[in-house]
Amino acid sequence: MGQVIMLARNTFNPSLVFFTIAVIGDMPYTAQQQAAFQAFINAMSADTSFHLAIHLGDIKSGSTACTDAYILSIRDALNSY
Repeated sequence: MGQVIMLARNTFNPSLVFFTIAVIGDMPYTAQQQAAFQAFINAMSADTSFHLAIHLGDIKSGSTACTDAYILSIRDALNSY
């Protein structure tokens, strides 16, 4: 079962009537997605229309190694939001 990770901006205001949630998941799987992942997170972070980002889990394909270095690199990318 996947884990849900929620990243909230410091400017999140629950009293807002409308807010936009970015939902991502099942990424990065491929080498191409891994190479572009930080830029993707940076682009979401720079878009002020997003008030909350949720990663629904599953950050690698089942055929790739589950190393501490890989998990930490994904954590660091998500924490940069």
